[in-house]
Amino acid sequence: MSKRTIVSFTVLLAVLGMEAAFAQSLPATLDACTRIAADKARLQCFDREAAALSQHERSSQQPSPKAADAPAAVPAAPLLTPEQKFGLTAEKVQRQQEARGAVAAQPPSVTRVQTRVLQVSGSSAGRALVMLENGQTWRQTESQSSFSVHPGDEVTLSKGAMSTFWISTGPHNSARVERVR
Repeated sequence: MSKRTIVSFTVLLAVLGMEAAFAQSLPATLDACTRIAADKARLQCFDREAAALSQHERSSQQPSPKAADAPAAVPAAPLLTPEQKFGLTAEKVQRQQEARGAVAAQPPSVTRVQTRVLQVSGSSAGRALVMLENGQTWRQTESQSSFSVHPGDEVTLSKGAMSTFWISTGPHNSARVERVR
């Protein structure tokens, strides 16, 4: 074999080794964060995972006698926050949790969410489709001419009776909605 072939082969092995090492060093939880569509939710996921990695790194620098005996903890996949679950059926929450590879005790449920409106579009039936800062999209379920909402408005989403949800900008401006996304 020529010297050039040996050098090329050595470089190839080094590159493949670095690629494999890099692929193994990226935790699955961070990889799961990259698949979150909503900007704010994705950032929250990365922040949460960075804090967990930082804490894990600090604790690994100070080994305890028991740490040597215990198996290394695998970071859990990020769970949906109560705000992310708000308005979804239990089946949809379960599917999203499974898609993320997240299985753990569920945090307490939320009955009200406050956020701002990013965009509003209407249908020919007079029903608003409202996209929010938190990445959620809600559709008005019944046409109501007195309800109005505009980009930039602060809205409150609240849980009503019998699995209904309401969006409001104040005491006299509300409508029944369903979560689309």
